[in-house]
Amino acid sequence: MLGKMAGGLRRGSAKAEALRKIAEMDPTRILELHAENFAVDYSKVVSMRVEHESRAGRSKITLVTSEGKYELYASPVAVEGVREDVLSLLQGKAEYREQKM
Repeated sequence: MLGKMAGGLRRGSAKAEALRKIAEMDPTRILELHAENFAVDYSKVVSMRVEHESRAGRSKITLVTSEGKYELYASPVAVEGVREDVLSLLQGKAEYREQKM
């Protein structure tokens, strides 16, 4: 699931609390939270690249699926929080890179 929720919600402890609540939600409910949220079946993922943009303080996610290419942005904390799961679930289709600026 990606989209508006990937960017995070709030700053500091309020943000941490909001992310904790989202982590406990049913995936269908997360999709309903914002019109820009969407789901992609793992089988449709061709590749996923996460590039940490140090200067911008964000991570760029390039997702290529059998249906199209998507560029998204998320907080570095959010992408690192799911790194192990992403690498495991996408089995060789995902890579994380530190962007040189």
